Amino acid sequence: ATRFEDEVDKKISRRLTLIKQRCYNSNDKAFKLWYGSKGIHICQEWLDDTNSFIRWFKSQPNWSTDLEVDRIDGKKGYSPENCRLVTRETQLINRSVTHFIEVDGITMTGSKWSNLLKLPHRCSIYSFMYHNGIAKTKELIRRKMKELGICRENLSDFITFECFDPLEKRKDAD
Repeated sequence: ATRFEDEVDKKISRRLTLIKQRCYNSNDKAFKLWYGSKGIHICQEWLDDTNSFIRWFKSQPNWSTDLEVDRIDGKKGYSPENCRLVTRETQLINRSVTHFIEVDGITMTGSKWSNLLKLPHRCSIYSFMYHNGIAKTKELIRRKMKELGICRENLSDFITFECFDPLEKRKDAD
C-alpha cells in the first residue's frame, strides 16, 4: 500500500473509532443522548475487523473521506445493510430533531428555506417561526417566493438538492 492509501485507511478507520465511542463509551455525551443508551450498536463484522469496515466504505458508490456514515434506519445499528455514505448536509437533514416546514407541497428544513429565500443569517426561518408561529412563517415564505419568482416548477433553478427531494411527501410528515 502506498503512503496515500495508508492515510486514507487511517481516516476511514478513525470514523469507525468515533462510531464505537458513541455506541459503547458510556462517558460519551452522544452515547447517553442518541446511541449506546438507546441500543444502537455496531455489527460484529465491523467490531471484529476494522479492515472489513474500510472495505465496505471503499465499496460505496462515489466514496470519499469527505463523506460520513449514515444509518438508513435510525432505529437500527451500524451494519453494511443499514449504512450509506452521505455529505454532512444530508447527515444533518436526517437527524430526528430536524424540523421540516411544508409550504404549498414543498417540504424543506428551515435552513434550506432561509437559503432559498436569501434571508440574512440573523433572520432565519427558525427564528422567525419561534417568534411568530408557523402560520405567519408560511405567509412569509409564500411572500418571499413570490418576490423572487420561485414556484414548484422552477424550484431546481434556485437551489440544488441531494438525497432529499423537497417535492416528495415525507413518510413522517404530519
